[in-house]
This record gives sequence, C-alpha cells and structure tokens, in this order.
Amino acid sequence: MRVDNTPLRAAIAAASMPRLQQFAPQGLAGLAWAMSKLAFDHVPLLQSISAASRAVIDEFGTQQLANTSWAYSRRAVLDCPLIEAISASAIRIISQFCPQGLANTSWAVSILPFVHIPLRHAIASSSIAKLQHFHAQEVVNLAWACASLNVQDDPLLAAISSSAIPHIRDFNTQDIASTAWSFSELSVHHFPLLESLSSKAIATISQFCAQGLSSLLWSVALLEFVDVPVLNAIAASSRPRINDFTSLQLANMPWSISTSAFDNRPILSSLASGFL
Repeated sequence: MRVDNTPLRAAIAAASMPRLQQFAPQGLAGLAWAMSKLAFDHVPLLQSISAASRAVIDEFGTQQLANTSWAYSRRAVLDCPLIEAISASAIRIISQFCPQGLANTSWAVSILPFVHIPLRHAIASSSIAKLQHFHAQEVVNLAWACASLNVQDDPLLAAISSSAIPHIRDFNTQDIASTAWSFSELSVHHFPLLESLSSKAIATISQFCAQGLSSLLWSVALLEFVDVPVLNAIAASSRPRINDFTSLQLANMPWSISTSAFDNRPILSSLASGFL
C-alpha cells in the first residue's frame, strides 16, 4: 500500500524553515539528502537550506559536502552560490574525502550546468591517489562523471581504466554499458579494459535490456573495437527482442554495425523487420 505523506512533508518543511539557523551541518545536509531521496521539491525550503548551509559551510565535513552536492544535483537544483561555497570548502579538505565521497561529488558536479574547474582538478588529483580503494560502483560513477564533463586528463583516465579491470567481475549489465559508453565518449582506447568488458558482457548478455545492448554496440563501434565474439553475442541477444528497441535505437544500430565492419545478416534482417 502506498501512503501519501505529502501533508506530513509540507508540515515538516513549514516547521523546519524558521529553525534552520539552529541546525548543525549534519542536520542541514541530512535534511537536503532526505528531500532528494523523497523527490520532495519544496523550493522555499531548498533555498532556506542553501542559505543556512552557506553561513556555516566551513564547518561541513566531507560527508556533509558530498551529501549536499548530491542532493541538489539529484533534484536538478542549480544553486550557484551554494555550489560555489561547497566547491571552495571541498577543495580545502579534498585529501580527507573517502572514495565514495569523491565519486558522489564528481557525479553531482557532472550533472549540473556548472563547471568548477579547480574542484574538478582537485577531485582528479585526489582520486588518482585513492583509486585502489574505490569499489566497483564508485569507479563506474567516476568514469561516467569524467565522460559527462569531457575530462581530458590522461593520468586520471589511465588510472580509472586500470583500476576498473579488477572490479569488472562485480559489474552488472548497466555498469558494463555505462563504462563502455564513458570511455567511448572520451575516446580512450584502453584495450585490456575493453577486453575485460567484452568478456563480462558475453557472460551476461542475456541479462542486458534493449537500451543496454544498443548502448554497448554503439560504444564498441565508436571505439573501433572490433571484437567479433561480443558483436555476435549482442546480435544474437538483440534479434529475439528487436521489437523492444526504440526507433532511435533501431536507427543507431545499422550505423554501429557498419562502422564495426560487422557482417551479420540475421541481425540486419531483424532490424529491417523492426522498422516495418
């Protein structure tokens, strides 16, 4: 049963706003995080949290900075003064960020139309030093953020590539497609990584959704990585589900196949039937 808690959320917002100056950094960050998780877009409360947070931003620890930036980015709230304050404070204590904090902050920065170059460089430098401690999802998120921001930092991208390989055994299909997409967008040809991704993709190909198959094929083509076994696996898995693909995915697949110089008549026939 789904409970409508809108009146309760509105009451919490109304009661919180006059008291935000009394909130500790942990309370401010926690409230912003909870609002984001609940998809509760109460603009006056978000603005009030921002103002209260900026007043004590130097007291925020790494987790509060990461959670607050994540919360506002997830709700697509562009609060430039708050992001500026978070960025300046994060740079000051960047060495204290844990891998999850670095990954979450890089993700948050990447989805807002606000590029803070010094923070980006600070995250990159700190991430290189700590990549061996990143978990699989943190590596995937960092790669995705780099691609979204078009980060052309060769030492960082090389470090992410090498660090990702031992984690690929734990990747799900979304992680595989996301990582392949990230490196194709950045034109990073790290063949040991690509080979590891291909092997994992072949082993889990039946679990891919249509979007994942289309994205993986697109990435392989863009990287000019001609791996016949993974191409055959994508084709074989796509044919029975050709009607699940969107028009855009169907349109992209012939380009990917031709760019890969991949001659697979059955998948081409299936694509043709999908357009009918």
